[in-house]
Amino acid sequence: MTESTEVMNELENDMLTDEEEALENDNTHFMFIRDPADKSESYEYNQEMNSSCYSIGTETETYKNCSESIISLEQFENVNNENMTSQSTNNTLKNQQIVLASDNPIMAKIQNILKLQLLKQKENIKKEILTLSGVIKTKEKEKSSTVDLIKSANCRVTAQKKLLRDFHRMKVELETAKQKLKKSIEQQMQRYKEMFAKTADEEKKFSILKRQIECSRGFLNELTKYEKEQEITFNKCNQTKYQAKQYKKKLLNNQQKQDLLLLSLTQENLRLEDRIKQLGEQAEAKYNESELLRQKVMDNSIGLDAINKDNAKYTLLWNEVIICIQQCEKSSQKKIKDLQEEKCKYHTLLTEYYSYKRSSQDECRKNDELQHFLNKFTQNQNNLQNGFNTCLENFNHLRDKYFNILKMTEIQNQNLDEVIFEQQSIQNELNKLLRLKNNISNQKLMYEDQILEEYNNQSITDNYCQKIKSNILDLKKKNNDNESILVKIENDVCLDQIKLKQYRITTYNLEKQIKELTKDLDQQDLNIDTLDSKLKKLNTDIQIKSNMIESESKELESLKKKHEVGDVMTPQMQIDHVRSKINDVEKETNGIKQHCIQNQNQNVKLLNEKNKQIFELNKMREYDMQNLIKSRKLDYEIASLSKEVDQYKRTLTYMRNKVVIYNEVFGKNKGKSSQLLNENEWIQSSALVELKENEKQCLEYMDHLKSLQNELNEIKKTYIEKQRESKSWDAKVQSLIEIKTELKNKQGIFGDIDATQKEIHKKQIIESRLKKILDKIMMDLEKCISKRDTIYNKFAAKNIRSNSKNDTKQKLLKTLDDMRIMIRKIKTKCKKIDKDISDAQNYKMELECKLAHLSDKFTEVEQSTDDLIKSIKDMNALKLKNFYKLNYKQNRIKFLDDVRKEKYRLLIKSESKMNEVIMAQSLKNSNLITVVESLKNDFLYLDVELTRLLLTLKSIND
Repeated sequence: MTESTEVMNELENDMLTDEEEALENDNTHFMFIRDPADKSESYEYNQEMNSSCYSIGTETETYKNCSESIISLEQFENVNNENMTSQSTNNTLKNQQIVLASDNPIMAKIQNILKLQLLKQKENIKKEILTLSGVIKTKEKEKSSTVDLIKSANCRVTAQKKLLRDFHRMKVELETAKQKLKKSIEQQMQRYKEMFAKTADEEKKFSILKRQIECSRGFLNELTKYEKEQEITFNKCNQTKYQAKQYKKKLLNNQQKQDLLLLSLTQENLRLEDRIKQLGEQAEAKYNESELLRQKVMDNSIGLDAINKDNAKYTLLWNEVIICIQQCEKSSQKKIKDLQEEKCKYHTLLTEYYSYKRSSQDECRKNDELQHFLNKFTQNQNNLQNGFNTCLENFNHLRDKYFNILKMTEIQNQNLDEVIFEQQSIQNELNKLLRLKNNISNQKLMYEDQILEEYNNQSITDNYCQKIKSNILDLKKKNNDNESILVKIENDVCLDQIKLKQYRITTYNLEKQIKELTKDLDQQDLNIDTLDSKLKKLNTDIQIKSNMIESESKELESLKKKHEVGDVMTPQMQIDHVRSKINDVEKETNGIKQHCIQNQNQNVKLLNEKNKQIFELNKMREYDMQNLIKSRKLDYEIASLSKEVDQYKRTLTYMRNKVVIYNEVFGKNKGKSSQLLNENEWIQSSALVELKENEKQCLEYMDHLKSLQNELNEIKKTYIEKQRESKSWDAKVQSLIEIKTELKNKQGIFGDIDATQKEIHKKQIIESRLKKILDKIMMDLEKCISKRDTIYNKFAAKNIRSNSKNDTKQKLLKTLDDMRIMIRKIKTKCKKIDKDISDAQNYKMELECKLAHLSDKFTEVEQSTDDLIKSIKDMNALKLKNFYKLNYKQNRIKFLDDVRKEKYRLLIKSESKMNEVIMAQSLKNSNLITVVESLKNDFLYLDVELTRLLLTLKSIND
């Protein structure tokens, strides 16, 4: 008995020692054991490691979690290995057991002990099964809640897909609108250039007309002076006639009384008749002169008619310009509306972009805080569902508001279209009235022409003058009526402008309301983004719980393997029953895992689509920035065009006032013209005599001119001879050049070439001197011609003063001389102005060339700055990379120093196991690097943070 008890005790001790050794060997594979003496040092080292890990960033926490889960799995595999080793030891014990009889009391004790152990194990298994069933029920509840959340997420995904399609459609519409804008801008620029050229030509013509009008005014002033002088002479002649008539009456009365004095009276009568004949001849001469002056007046009136016709044409052109400007205003208003619509779309896209950006930032922040919110998950789930329902209700309510606002905007757009239609109708009426005005002015001109023709054809009588006055009064009345109509039209235009301002104010208020509504929609998008982040939290919690279920299933498998060793059948049956339940649970968990994997794949796809949307939103933002810049340019151009339109309107009003003044002056001059025509008939007769005298003087001057022309011909001949000499010199120079080439071919550079070169140089100097002399001669000729003209004018004036008998002739000649001098001065001034214009155009061309050169330089500088910015970014990235590498190396050196000082004790003594562990970790690290690179490509706004994580992972690989 003692021997058997000793044997059993030894066997039990051996079993215990073997199990303890196996447990120690399994636990020492993947962990470091710390010496008990170095507890304080280990605590300090852990603090240093924690601080260094915290300085690297929150991004490495995901890597730590992954590594911890991997270590837990490896520990679980070690526990399974322990069970396998315990089974092998039990088998060896069975083979080493001593066969005992059934009646032996030792055998009975062993059986009782085994029964007690089995009962205890049975109770423990029942407790574990109950706990597992409770856990499974809770997980089933969580599964149902996760399924509901996944369904809601799918609904959200479909809504986002619809939004994406709308965004793509909007993008296509924006591109088409951009192309239309470009085309319209080009067309407007061409129209603007054409209008600018037309206005420049019209301004030139207008300046020419001003000059002609000023000249005509000078002529009119001189004519008025001349007419006044002729009136004085005409009055004197009338007085003499009246005296002669009275004298005749006296003679007739005194014939009977004075018969004795008949002879003397007859002689006196003969003398008086001779004198009357002379006066008649003078009257005929004056009559002829008045006819000439009348012809001149007619020519001037024809010129005035042509000027009036040109003015009518200019008014028509101005009307066309106004119409074109109004069309430009319409097109600009349409463009402004299109730009406003694009701005609204741009604001919506920006709000969505900022919402996505904020959601991504919230996700990054909340990934760091996931560990703190794991315990609060069950409480927050119900609150999230309630908040989600309220947000959906708010979203639907705001959507209804948004649709109502869209309807309101459509109604207001219709109202704006009606207003534009009214403006067009008003403008058409204005054009009709302007055409009526032009027709009236044309009729006025026709009446004036008819009056002049009738005035020339019919005799000058009092009745005819009264008719002309009545016609003039009728024309004045018509002019007044037309002016009143124009005033009414201008008042109507002012009222229309006031209405336009009111409509613009209403549109501005509507734009403000739309902006406020867009802000509300932005807030709703932010709420939706928060809900998306919370859904992502739920998905992460589901993954953690699935990992927990897997770990529990593995623990159950280990428990099964432990209880398979027993010989009694009853616990094995229970174990099989438990296995069947566990298999069912595993199947359910596998189904949940597959469902979760599918959801994860869908989430990955959604993330990819989200990244694409973000990329497209960035592009749209750049495109909208360009559109904003272009819209600002268009606004600036529209403002400049509006200023030009205002200037044109001012010039039109100024021209209208001038036309009214000219009409008044023309009406006054008509009354005077009738008097002048009567006076000119008498003046023409006197002017004929003076013209004959002037003809004689002109013949003398012609002889003098012929002599001067002969002198000029002689000078020209000398000039031609000198030109021939210069040409002969050119021929000689060419012959000398040919001789020089021949000498070079024959004798080379040496010889008489130097002498010939000197002669050629001398002849070239002589040629340049001769050219200068010729230029001086031509200048002297021009001066002589100008002096000749001045001498001729002075001589003519002196002769006229000496030979003149009447003051009227001298004054006429003076005025003609002054006019000639004025014409010459004007010609010189015109030449100077043309030179100044050509110089200004050349200066403008030079400035344009400089501008183009500077713009090219500016583009080159911009390109160089972009390259510098890129190089700076690359240098900063390298700097960060080197910094993180250095930090990692410093931490690694500290760790290796601690290992060298034997603060840590390595328990993996076999090199093969060490290499396997290192290879497994390097594979995991490479997988993580690929994942981070893909995330970097997807999330561009997290570039800096992901580069840090990549650099840390690559430094670990190195």
